[in-house]
Amino acid sequence: MSDSHDDLFNYSSGRWLVNNDLRLAERRREFDVDELCRLAAQSVGRSPQDIDTFVKLAEGGFNRTFLITMHGGFEMVARIPYPVTVPKFYAIASEVATMRFLRSSGLPVPEVYDYSSSSDNAAKTEYIFMEFMRRTKLSDVWLELEEPDIVSVLRQTAQLESRMMSIPFPAGGSLPSRRIVARPQEPSPPSFPLQPTGNRGPARLATCLDSTPPFLLAGIPDRLQNYDDPVSQALIPPSLPANVDRLDQSEQSDAMGLYHRRLVHFHYVKNTQEYNKFHHDALSDPVSMFVRRLFDQAGAPWEGETHALKASLIEATEIWGRLTGEGVPCPVVFEPEDLHKTKELSARLQIADEIFEGCRGIVGFETETWVSNEHYEMAMALAELLKLRVLTHIPEEEVRAKTEANWFLNDMDEKDYM
Repeated sequence: MSDSHDDLFNYSSGRWLVNNDLRLAERRREFDVDELCRLAAQSVGRSPQDIDTFVKLAEGGFNRTFLITMHGGFEMVARIPYPVTVPKFYAIASEVATMRFLRSSGLPVPEVYDYSSSSDNAAKTEYIFMEFMRRTKLSDVWLELEEPDIVSVLRQTAQLESRMMSIPFPAGGSLPSRRIVARPQEPSPPSFPLQPTGNRGPARLATCLDSTPPFLLAGIPDRLQNYDDPVSQALIPPSLPANVDRLDQSEQSDAMGLYHRRLVHFHYVKNTQEYNKFHHDALSDPVSMFVRRLFDQAGAPWEGETHALKASLIEATEIWGRLTGEGVPCPVVFEPEDLHKTKELSARLQIADEIFEGCRGIVGFETETWVSNEHYEMAMALAELLKLRVLTHIPEEEVRAKTEANWFLNDMDEKDYM
């Protein structure tokens, strides 16, 4: 193993257009590499001397994973949360308990060998040691899958969700660990490894990673839904444009991307209808989907404003009879002037959101302005070009100066928003 561990401690899978240094600092996690290796080996009854390699495997939104390879080819995963991930103590204990619960129920979930929900250990970090399955990651081939494989994957997804929903679970929330102590007792596309099946035949799901039990909330997973598209909303069977062969390369790429998104949305709903009627009934009920949205907004972390929640509460008062049945008084009342101002603001925010999405498409960034390392320089250049074009179309000097000073892709002091 290398004497320099900076690559193990630092985030290296991408960059951010806004406050890149801060985002990187939030994800730097130092730990005792030798001790973590010792604990990992101990968790599977091996010696630290059995470890051949310890390398970074992947970096997600909340955790960094490492691949540990031992003599004889045995492989396992060590997963460490970023310092910015909170609450680590309960999140790790609950996640381990949930994984073990689902695995004991017969679902294809990696085995957890050991974990620590506190950094008060020899490795000086929280961790989870778990089984590693060397398979093709679905996200690596997702956009290249043909329709039969897409149908196969989504059929298995619906079947897995049906199995999870059939598990007796008398209360909502997260699973607590029986022993919450320091020592042992997760759609880019969905994170499902694929079981190799040779060169022919449909792909087969091997393991579920970082999946939220869908029996908690109904809805199409974000990485699979295409609600913004009217064809998907109407569940019209997708097809490519008749003139696709005459389109230029860029137009063909756009057409194929839209076709793929429509296929995924369509076949998820159709497979859910066939294999998980309970979930499909909830998906098909507009009131049920509204309640889910209201539930999400009420429980989401505060991000500086409450407009979305307020707008949904107003909508709830307007359909109160459908939500509760006749004769139940609504406990929330809004003044007419407040209603008017809120709906007016909603309309303006919708326009702003559409403009933002357009800018995101032009520059090519994701959540929190994340971009891949390969796209970073191009994204920065596109962002600067976009700003210049916007500023040149603002005739008023004062407005132009304020726009430049508060440009949404500038670095900023986030303390003002805490």
